[in-house]
Amino acid sequence: MRNRKEAPSYQDLVKEEKSDLEKKVFKLQIFVEKDEKFKWLDGYVCKDLVNQLSVMEDYLEILTRRVRRFDY
Repeated sequence: MRNRKEAPSYQDLVKEEKSDLEKKVFKLQIFVEKDEKFKWLDGYVCKDLVNQLSVMEDYLEILTRRVRRFDY
């Protein structure tokens, strides 16, 4: 009989998603704020990346609140 590994709970999945998103937000923040290549991109591309970062930060805030509620 095989030893089945228990599937992660939805809470574990949310925590993993939050962790992955934190890494992506950090990388995009560095690119937008400090990378010289960003300044040379087309204006529309820059605007889209800034908007994307904003949406990602909003989503990260939602995931953070959800994870905090797991402890209650």
